[in-house]
Amino acid sequence: MKYYHRVVEKELSKMLGNFPVIMILGPRQVGKSTLLDYLSQQHKIKSEYVTLDNAVQAGLADRQPEQFLSSFGRPLVIDEFQYANNLTSYIKIEVDNARRNALFGDGGEVGTIFYLTGSQVFESMDSMRESLAGRVGILNLYGLSAREIEQIPGTVFSPVFADIKARKPSQHLGEKELYKRILRGGYPELYINSELSTQQFFSSYLQTYIERDFRKRLRPENEYDFTRFVSLLAARTGQQLVIDNIASDLGVDGKTISSWVSLLSSTGLIYLLQPYHNQATKRLAKRPKVYFTDTGLACYLAGYPTVDGLMNSAFKGQIFETYVFTELLKSYVNSNADVRGKLFYYRRNDKQESDILINIRDTFYPIEIKSSERVTAGDVNWFHDLEKIGLKVGDGTVICRSSHILPLDERSHAVPVEYI
Repeated sequence: MKYYHRVVEKELSKMLGNFPVIMILGPRQVGKSTLLDYLSQQHKIKSEYVTLDNAVQAGLADRQPEQFLSSFGRPLVIDEFQYANNLTSYIKIEVDNARRNALFGDGGEVGTIFYLTGSQVFESMDSMRESLAGRVGILNLYGLSAREIEQIPGTVFSPVFADIKARKPSQHLGEKELYKRILRGGYPELYINSELSTQQFFSSYLQTYIERDFRKRLRPENEYDFTRFVSLLAARTGQQLVIDNIASDLGVDGKTISSWVSLLSSTGLIYLLQPYHNQATKRLAKRPKVYFTDTGLACYLAGYPTVDGLMNSAFKGQIFETYVFTELLKSYVNSNADVRGKLFYYRRNDKQESDILINIRDTFYPIEIKSSERVTAGDVNWFHDLEKIGLKVGDGTVICRSSHILPLDERSHAVPVEYI
């Protein structure tokens, strides 16, 4: 069985021993526990393990948190931590006692006492961040990036042209091979077990996910509508999120749809990219764009089981855009870089649009995404419009399927997707 090295290993290694609590958040099955297992072996950390997917353990942790924690040695890995809301305060007490003993008593260095993983970022996660502020190091994890699939180094993507030219690209794939990768997505199990079909994996994944993670938050009569909602939303990946349209299609009120969107966002299955605004942008759209964080799951939900069907569909362009965006997002997240205030999109009400704006020290770098192999200078004409709303505009990039970096005008280039 092959282990796929993760870019985030470097950031996690820096945290080991420096935070008394380390938490890794991300959707189910993206490799959180496997990552901890690997790092434990590399750093010769002997820890105990418990998963709160086990109903008995989760019940004990929630009803009798102090007794639960006393049942295990340290360090302790607690998987699916979100199922025990009452553990946080007891973890805080133990960490503070260990620090106090190290400072004033005979205790040694505190090191890392608890390793927590969570596939949901619900209210309990927010309270945990507040309660353990200054005590917890938090990392996020998504599925495998292209660089992780190919096992080559990954860093934050910089849209500065000089940085792009210096960046080592991943493997250039032909159109069909690229869409095969898009269709398969990034869940590690699909690469560890190459014989496993995407239909088998995602069918099981969806059933398990709804049963374990959403059923408690849904009314029984809403379960069928929720499943339809997820499929409808997947078909809209890479597009503006229009709540009223989805509500109309499902016959469900907009408030319910908004709560379901929030649910998917908080679990990391989707990412909501916010539009850019300033005082000069009154005419700009204010809705976010929605992206599924795994293209394989999006294809399965939207009803595209084959590569040929995907390549010949109207879905082709938006799933390519989703792939590009999620690769950019992973480059930030895997390096523990904060994306807040850095990633936006720009869209005027006349539909003039930048797929992505990257803000680096108040310079905005426009990125257009094209699923074609050939692009022209006409694809970047709107880049100059950004200066009219008072932005300092940096190098422009069209990410596409070209095989080489090509100039489009004096400030913009076509860049192959493998440079992300």
